[in-house]
Amino acid sequence: MSRFLRVKNHSLNASGYSGDNDNLHGSLRTRIISSRVGKHTADFLERKFSAVASKYLKGPCKQARPEIIIQQLLHDSSDTASTYSGSTITTWRGSLNTEDAARILPTISPNEVQYQELMFELMVTEEGYFTDLRNLMEDFAIAILDWEHLPTCLRIVLEGISDIAKLHGSLLGELQETDAKNGRIIIDAIDLFERYIPHFFNIYKDYFLNFEPANNLIAATLDEAHDATQRELRDFILERMSEPKYRSLTLQSFLLKPVQRLMKYPLFLKSLIDTLPPMSDEYYRHLECMNNLDIEIRRLEEHKSHMEHLVEIQHRTKGLEEYAFGLADTNRYLVHQGWLTLVPGTRSTIQGKLVYSFDQLATYMKSQTNQVYVFLFNDLILFTKIRSKRLSGIEISKPNSTIGPHPAALFKLVLPPCQLTYLDRCVKAKVSSSKPSLLNKSVRFRSNVFSSSRNITPSRSYHEHAMNGQDEIEPLQFMCAVAHKNVTNLCLEASSISEKEYWCNQLQSVWDQHCKR
Repeated sequence: MSRFLRVKNHSLNASGYSGDNDNLHGSLRTRIISSRVGKHTADFLERKFSAVASKYLKGPCKQARPEIIIQQLLHDSSDTASTYSGSTITTWRGSLNTEDAARILPTISPNEVQYQELMFELMVTEEGYFTDLRNLMEDFAIAILDWEHLPTCLRIVLEGISDIAKLHGSLLGELQETDAKNGRIIIDAIDLFERYIPHFFNIYKDYFLNFEPANNLIAATLDEAHDATQRELRDFILERMSEPKYRSLTLQSFLLKPVQRLMKYPLFLKSLIDTLPPMSDEYYRHLECMNNLDIEIRRLEEHKSHMEHLVEIQHRTKGLEEYAFGLADTNRYLVHQGWLTLVPGTRSTIQGKLVYSFDQLATYMKSQTNQVYVFLFNDLILFTKIRSKRLSGIEISKPNSTIGPHPAALFKLVLPPCQLTYLDRCVKAKVSSSKPSLLNKSVRFRSNVFSSSRNITPSRSYHEHAMNGQDEIEPLQFMCAVAHKNVTNLCLEASSISEKEYWCNQLQSVWDQHCKR
């Protein structure tokens, strides 16, 4: 199946600006590397810009600012945009002149025609999308990023607009630069998508995370500006959005476009797949590309969810500020959370490697309550207690929050943020004169310990261990050592045997990462 791309080459010449490639390369490298997208993606964009610069920008350019050069490299001139998105031509067939139609249409099947129509639609919508990104970058990102009062979430979103514009400007530029070797038949764009998809996560992740807070901030500012700073921001937004190119839409609707656009790419690829012969090589290539894009979008959604959890926990937990500790780290994620009990009295492990006394925690435990709510992350643990104060209905930002026992719960640290250094599932039973119960009934079996990667043993359940050893153990308890500045031994009790096993399995799964940090 033949597919070729209709290309309209255009010059990036702008009045007063043409490029010195050496100066341009240095300026772009400095700006791109310093962005939030990561070195791998930054290097990718740098190579794309350098290639475009070498092709289009000629002559000295000593007075051009990097922002202006970037605009020119991404420049989608008005006549180019109007070729598709701004014209009355709405179909690929309609874009063919009489000669091209007579030459091409008799040689391709209806499915191939449909493929061309979809590719034409991609070009039209990509041009329109990039035009909106470029307008936002020129009128907002470049104009306001130096303002000292700009809220952080809005700053990150506007920086994200610039990075997204760079990526999609480069993608659109490659489509438009493709040589029209075979006339007006559109080529397969899967190769392009496969090169760009690995960079979508780095480009979009901070935008996805900060879009909702920035959107809410803009809406609140436009609705009711209380102070001079808010009024200044409100007036700036209203003035810029009054221009005809924004089509009487709100800034929030334009900031939503990157989210909408990314979600439309899988649908576009699915439509392309429907035009291909099933089980063909092209079919599988397109299907793999669509699956890879789905994976990247899921990564973005998971990253957003993880970061929102971290921000919410930090906001609701008192005591973290004492350690100058920021919980929101892009490499951190919540593994498990729930209730555990710090066991009163003194306990030791079967092998005697840990000895625990509840009295040693008196520095941290200000009350007699020994039930703690534990947040286990991939690289640290937080031991907290529930505060008597609760969030009001107005203060609850996420009524369906899964953080804590209920959305209104507030927490307070009972131990410093710490990391796991040792775990033993088997705690020696304390001799008791009370009647046997599930909590004090002892069972004989061997200790299952790990304190280093060399002696981690396979996880086995309570029932598999029961009656296999010589020592009496507590069925719901386990012991661990955690470290902040000093090492603290803890004896913890779960509500059931299955809950104990689950906690121990999760602790064991993150032990390596705890010891590396």
